[in-house]
Amino acid sequence: MHRLLDIDGFGVKTRSSNWNYRGPALLYTSGGRPHKVPVKAYGLNPDEFPSQAIVEVATVVDCQLLTGYQRLKMLCNCNKVDRETAIYLPHMGVEYIEPRPFGLFLKDIRRFEKPVPFTPKQGAIMRVPLNLVAKALKKVGIDSAQLS
Repeated sequence: MHRLLDIDGFGVKTRSSNWNYRGPALLYTSGGRPHKVPVKAYGLNPDEFPSQAIVEVATVVDCQLLTGYQRLKMLCNCNKVDRETAIYLPHMGVEYIEPRPFGLFLKDIRRFEKPVPFTPKQGAIMRVPLNLVAKALKKVGIDSAQLS
């Protein structure tokens, strides 16, 4: 999350569909390269991004269709532009990131000291063996026994 995707104190990850789950969740980086728009806008080094790894744990507190204000805020956050520029991005002929319609609202985001390598099985829901992340969870103050 890099604390860049924030709306009113919540970390927000956008999604294409609603999600009913609430509670602790592990945040995973895919095997793809980071999108070049935020990498360039925020001066990030794409070689420093872990690939196929669990990097954070957070509490999912809500998932909802983003309001107009929230979509605009995410458009600004994802592209590191001001509100005025964000409104005109679709008409400027430049590459930009368009947030998905639903926001997964996260609290108590804790980044792991070291990413935990993980290659998921195919499917929308990833099941992660707790013993794989127990040590990383303990280092951020979470007892994995309470999650099972």
